[in-house]
Amino acid sequence: MTKKEEFLKLIDAVNNHTATPQQKAELKAYLVDADQNELSYISTLSPAQVDELEISMRNGINQRISERENEEEILSTPLYKKYRAYAAAAAILVTLSVGLYLFKPEKQKRFAGTGAKVSRDLAPGGNKAILTLANGAVISLTDAANGKIASQSGATINKAKAGQLVYTDNGVVTAADEYNSIATPKGGQYQLILPDGTRVWLNAASSLKYPVAFTGTARKVELTGEAYFEVAKNKAKPFMIHTAKQDVTVLGTHFNINAYADEPNTRTSLLEGSVKVAKLNDAASVIIKPGQAALVGDASSAAKIRIAAIDTDEAVAWKNGYFMFDSENLESILRKVARWYDVDITWQSKNSAQKEFSGTISKYSNASQVLKKLELTEAVHFKIEGRKIIVLP
Repeated sequence: MTKKEEFLKLIDAVNNHTATPQQKAELKAYLVDADQNELSYISTLSPAQVDELEISMRNGINQRISERENEEEILSTPLYKKYRAYAAAAAILVTLSVGLYLFKPEKQKRFAGTGAKVSRDLAPGGNKAILTLANGAVISLTDAANGKIASQSGATINKAKAGQLVYTDNGVVTAADEYNSIATPKGGQYQLILPDGTRVWLNAASSLKYPVAFTGTARKVELTGEAYFEVAKNKAKPFMIHTAKQDVTVLGTHFNINAYADEPNTRTSLLEGSVKVAKLNDAASVIIKPGQAALVGDASSAAKIRIAAIDTDEAVAWKNGYFMFDSENLESILRKVARWYDVDITWQSKNSAQKEFSGTISKYSNASQVLKKLELTEAVHFKIEGRKIIVLP
């Protein structure tokens, strides 16, 4: 199938509302990708010209054709009509999208590269998780068939489809304080619907512990790693998420928590509503608004909670099928790559560790494609050996 045929097939799937999350990710990656041979003249532009084109592209093309969480609203006009209309007026900006929107260090404007040296490519992660029941039984959700998995404390547990576990409250609690946990490995992700209707998307190398039935005055869960929450509203029973560095309290809202142990801060990013973030072992707490993130450092440090403005698309890009970076340093980017592709990162030199990159790419690409985008800047080079990515000097 040619690139054009692939593109038209993806367009049809989106317009017919039959596109899978992976197809939607592939479509966005297609729209922002381009043949590198078309970009050879970029190095002739002045920095001011590049900046002007970048601003135009960001505010015009990308803003209108990028996917959003509410795709039905964004795609109420057939996508092919939107693309054709904007492409006619700004074809050069679409061509420049790789150079201007994908992976550029802050002051680097060159676009050449040979691609990561690969002995064996690394496939992207997928829907993988382990469910541990209150009685200690361990179930591989990766291998389990769709359908009923178990019944516990008045709740029925079903694997609804690949990548989704659903708890249905039957209205009769047979045993209080029964807890289950779900854990994803490196290279895994999973979606969970809790008994109260709260939806949770669990990122790679993460886990969530939760009661089978929400009794008492609060709905309490424990998170390690990263998860996106769409909390069912219940003013009488707040939803509380405990992590190693903080507690988050909400009534009903949409937000993301990144609480990986190897990250310098626990980051709570708010998309809708409001949440209260309290640092453990400290009286400090803040309430954040949509478009803000609360950053909490080590619980033993004296530093207070910091509030930062954020790009909400970037905060939940992983859930929507993308790697998205905005002036993010390479060391941070490669931590995400390591979790999703289940690899180790080896640095032969850390000269490039703090170089910053901005861009978007489908996380359903093989690892070599992600690394190649980074290499196009000539700021860094890689080699893949087995399940190891080596950062070259």
